[in-house]
Amino acid sequence: KIAVTRMGNKQSTQSVTGSELGQVTVVAKEAQSLVTGDWFTSDPYLVIENGTTRVRTKHISSNLNPKWNETFKFDLQEPGTIKFSVYDADTFFSDDLLGFTSVDVKSVDKHEEGVDLELALEPGTEGQSKEQKLFVNLTFTPLTQAKEVKEKKSSSSSSSSSSSEDSKEKKSKKAAAEKAAAEKKAA
Repeated sequence: KIAVTRMGNKQSTQSVTGSELGQVTVVAKEAQSLVTGDWFTSDPYLVIENGTTRVRTKHISSNLNPKWNETFKFDLQEPGTIKFSVYDADTFFSDDLLGFTSVDVKSVDKHEEGVDLELALEPGTEGQSKEQKLFVNLTFTPLTQAKEVKEKKSSSSSSSSSSSEDSKEKKSKKAAAEKAAAEKKAA
């Protein structure tokens, strides 16, 4: 029930207030102080989940402080939680979970610019004690506001096309009048 658009090459719950359905835009910015998944480093990527939808960033090779700067837009049909999980990409084995957290969509304020969040990641495996951080920006647009924006865009494009049609019609009438005047003068 959720449509996801990727734009650009952009079980612990933390709160950021709104309860209407609408769109959530997630900018996956970066992570800091990640644990090592392989020997001395990790190849981290971020998985973002909402309901049955699952998207992921590109992985960053050999980096414990990756910067993804990727944007995802979720059209929410029902309220829920956005889950964030950071994994270490492995070639020959299954990917290792480095850390995870989540944000309740209903708790995201309705800000045009979005809300910058610094999220503490819960350890992916027992014994991890390093404090890992995830930085994201969340923007919540209520369904009514999202519809208004779409309607404004469509009406402005139709009004600009109708004004250009009016201009063409005026030019056509003027040309016809000039042609008639020229013919009358010639006669």
